[in-house]
Amino acid sequence: MPGDAAPEPDFELLRSLLFEVAQLASGPLEDLHLAASIYELLHERDATDREAWEPLLHVHRRMNDSEKLSSLLAEVAGYLDDPQERSRMRLERVRLGMDRLGVSDEDAAVEL
Repeated sequence: MPGDAAPEPDFELLRSLLFEVAQLASGPLEDLHLAASIYELLHERDATDREAWEPLLHVHRRMNDSEKLSSLLAEVAGYLDDPQERSRMRLERVRLGMDRLGVSDEDAAVEL
């Protein structure tokens, strides 16, 4: 009817369904591009949501997408509270840079 407001979307339900689709895409469907796009969407909505960025890291690793993986590692390391976990992320990023992205020893040392 005219004048009726549209119902409010249930974002938790939508989030849950998106996670379910992303898990299927990264698992049995083996559609890593679809999984990455969904996890990226969820990550953009809340960058600190471990449920979004952790599987996104895994998908980028499986896709061998070194640039996106490096970028996400740097971002995540910036807001992790646990110093050991933060160091692990930085170290993985440095190794990735040296092994696949041509980062020099000197530049790698600066990153650490």
